[in-house]
Amino acid sequence: MDPSNADAELGDWAPDIGTRVLLDELQACVSSMDTLERELQVLRRRLDGVERRLRLSSSHTAAAPIPDRGAPATTRPAQATSDAVLSKGRGPVAEGLQLEDWVTRYAPATLPVLERTRGEIDQLRERRDTLDPQDLASIIEVDPMMTLKLYAQVAQMRGRTSHSDPDSVIGALLMLGVTPFFRAFEHLDSVESALQDRPDAMEGFQSVLERSFRAARFALAFAVHRMDPDAALLRSAALLHDVAELLLWCSEPDLALEIRARMRSRPGLRSAQAQRAVLNVRLIEVQHALLYRWRLPTRLIAVLDGHKTENQLQVRTVELAVRMARHTAQGWKDAAIPDDLIEIGRLLQLSPENVRRLIIDIDRD
Repeated sequence: MDPSNADAELGDWAPDIGTRVLLDELQACVSSMDTLERELQVLRRRLDGVERRLRLSSSHTAAAPIPDRGAPATTRPAQATSDAVLSKGRGPVAEGLQLEDWVTRYAPATLPVLERTRGEIDQLRERRDTLDPQDLASIIEVDPMMTLKLYAQVAQMRGRTSHSDPDSVIGALLMLGVTPFFRAFEHLDSVESALQDRPDAMEGFQSVLERSFRAARFALAFAVHRMDPDAALLRSAALLHDVAELLLWCSEPDLALEIRARMRSRPGLRSAQAQRAVLNVRLIEVQHALLYRWRLPTRLIAVLDGHKTENQLQVRTVELAVRMARHTAQGWKDAAIPDDLIEIGRLLQLSPENVRRLIIDIDRD
């Protein structure tokens, strides 16, 4: 066939109705993909900023001074511990305390925050009238204690009848308002001040905090790899996953140390078993009860709870990020790591070796 004739015939061709519908649908799909790509680029830029804040917070926390262990330590039991019923058999044990007793011991207003958080918020206080809320959010969302305080404050403000439920720090901050934020958090106590006479407890708190930072970075990377639009939510869920353990180190350092001592003396002992033996309750039970009582964002609770959401891939993302952070806290010798690499590989559709390289790269950045 003569090419010129073929071009002429094609020039006269007009698509039928069915073809036009297919072409319109194809054009709509292309347009949707372009929109999604732009939204992902915006999300990646914001998540890069959050990850930089996490790394900076981690480095500052790791550098916090701990008194010389060679010097005699001044052991002053926390005030909350003196109120508990303790048994001094093998070690301090809270006898007779039930879940409700533990839950009522904590209140959002009394939670301490990281010293670095308190200092940066005080610096921003002077320019509250012209402050970009995102600058404030970037400080809050890398401090699990301050994040809890903000969510609880917003829940208290909006009341029990409100249907609005912000599931991000920036959303909660915009709902509360910058000026009301500084008014609500005019006086902040710091973890470092609360534990200044307990270097052993401060060291325990820092180890859990560093683990939480790493879990948040892993969850963020896994979610971005999966192109999950809720990557920021999953990062927050991983950061808050062990917040009850942070609270215990702050308020009941002797009991936290006893749990750690029992686990170190019996390598096969699970953390939940040690917690129940010492506290008469598991920390995950305390945490879930607190999150519901303080009415944290519904979607955040759903991911942390694990059974309250249909999106099990998001639950799995957080679970595996937390497991990897826990098992690699002391290096790569934990016997559970090979299984973790396989399961993360299934989630991300990567080989175990590529997952290992990804984890190393995240830690290196």
